[in-house]
Amino acid sequence: MARGNLAIDTIFVMTVSIIAIFFLLFVFSGKLPAVGKEVYCKTFFHLATSKYFPEPVRQSQDYCVNEISNKAILIQASFKDYKRSVLSDGSTTARLGAGGIIKVNLPEDARVTFSNLTFLAKQPLTNVDIDVGSDMFIEDTLANPPVNTRFSFTDNKISSELTNRVNISAKPCLYGECEIPISVTADNNITLTDMDIEYKSCAVVDTIIAQMQLCDDKSGASATNIVCGEVAISNDCQPVSIDKPQLAVRLVKENLCEQLPIETYGCGSGDKVDWAITQLDPGQNILIEYRASTKTIAVS
Repeated sequence: MARGNLAIDTIFVMTVSIIAIFFLLFVFSGKLPAVGKEVYCKTFFHLATSKYFPEPVRQSQDYCVNEISNKAILIQASFKDYKRSVLSDGSTTARLGAGGIIKVNLPEDARVTFSNLTFLAKQPLTNVDIDVGSDMFIEDTLANPPVNTRFSFTDNKISSELTNRVNISAKPCLYGECEIPISVTADNNITLTDMDIEYKSCAVVDTIIAQMQLCDDKSGASATNIVCGEVAISNDCQPVSIDKPQLAVRLVKENLCEQLPIETYGCGSGDKVDWAITQLDPGQNILIEYRASTKTIAVS
């Protein structure tokens, strides 16, 4: 008798479950708000596509795959670690004669955490002085450096003054990077052989441009609007002034004018970018989308 009751209970549970699944399949796979579809795709979708359902009511395998591929991506723009090992002119070494000036480029929001300037002298030197900003204030000095042996400057004062020089530079800096001069004073020939500057930066504009590229790749010649992504700017980031002409300059530098042209401001042929921003502020969310009516990548 107990076995008979158990069988009846099992049949009843299975019947109710099947009815519930059919009901949920009907409800969630319809044209309801995205949250309903999202719940469905994360739960009943895998069961509804199984071979146990007859073909007329079986859910398409592409239903939730398309939903996932078209979903906007949320990117957090926050301080990350970077390293710079080249000078402003793209070189990695510099022959300075009896001293001279080297120049480095750093992002407008750079916070330098470590710096290492390495030199080599082939003749005896009395001393070598490092002056960040070429303002006649010496950040570090080394007396009687070794000959034919590399020696380095790593004093925290150099890193602090690099950050200070970035902060006081007139904004916006060209290409979003501020050029900082460093005077090197010596009484004989000296060569910069290596440079490592470690810093933190939000790289907000670079992040947005990267998302614009991805949006263009994703949209193709789509006939429908696509919300490609959203960049959330951390509260720790600094404000960045960048209007459409300044964006065009950045795109020229990055050789992106063929993919994201802004012909009005001398970048490529045509106008594929709808840029409705003049400043990027901490705590702001930036939306990147494809607008089918104008075939443009819109940033707002």
